Amino acid sequence: MNSTKDLQKSYFDVLGLCCSSEVPLIEKLLTPLEGVYRVSVVVPTRTVIVVHDADVISQFQIGKVHFVIL
Repeated sequence: MNSTKDLQKSYFDVLGLCCSSEVPLIEKLLTPLEGVYRVSVVVPTRTVIVVHDADVISQFQIGKVHFVIL
């Protein structure tokens, strides 16, 4: 089992994010990914924050999914 020290917090800017109605789509696509533990979306700053196990899924891999959706 992973401890919190094994987890990484990655930040993604999503320029296409315009309103809170898009948040469920982002959560639906990112949350099921293996190694992703938490997804937070900050609409005013157009930022997606993902807490993940970097040994299972990299920031780059998350970013590929993330940027394809918007």
